Amino acid sequence: MHGTLWIGALVMLRDLREKVFISRVESVGHGSLTVAKPMGVPAAYPYPIGTRFDVLWTGPTGLHVLPANLTATRAEAPVLLWELAAAAEPWVEQRREFARVPVFGRVAMWPAGDVDYGDDEPGDDGSMVDPSALASARRGYLVDISEAAIAASMWSTPEDPLLAAGTGVGCSFTARGEVFRRAGRVHSARASVQDGEMWVVIQLTQSERQAKALRRQVFAAQVDMRRALRRGSEP
Repeated sequence: MHGTLWIGALVMLRDLREKVFISRVESVGHGSLTVAKPMGVPAAYPYPIGTRFDVLWTGPTGLHVLPANLTATRAEAPVLLWELAAAAEPWVEQRREFARVPVFGRVAMWPAGDVDYGDDEPGDDGSMVDPSALASARRGYLVDISEAAIAASMWSTPEDPLLAAGTGVGCSFTARGEVFRRAGRVHSARASVQDGEMWVVIQLTQSERQAKALRRQVFAAQVDMRRALRRGSEP
């Protein structure tokens, strides 16, 4: 198993329906991982054995992604445990120059020239027509955010010219219930383990005011994760 995971590490589990849950590593083995049953999973809806998840965690080099299958569930009082087996080698989504946090939300991106913002910043003006409704928009979901960039899984293909490195784009995304609109450039894109999806990193072009708004979201998400970890460690 990847050396940056350790017992007690906070991780996020994302299922194929895009639901994301917080959990904690209980043990790490060769090609396997045991975590506490993720918080927020309804007791009335157990995931069947064999369910695929993406295990997400942050390390010194960026956001790590590990595709894994649920192989067993068991109880070690007072903790309910899930056992996962790696389905592929983990990878790092991008290097991290700013604090990054896993955040789930919707994303849309479109060619930079498809929206005329006039004299206004391409920011959070709710009065403007939502450019994510454009026919040219690609859609997907967030993987993580920082004050300077977002990483997302987009429904597209490697041949998509919009995903070429350096391409100017506009994007809108939802983080912790708040909608943001930004200009930016594609930093990198590569095929996901899921057919029809691309992992895309977008470097944002924004004012200091806009960067500060995202910074607040990053800090708030970090606080949420710490609180969740404390709740999960209570007897």
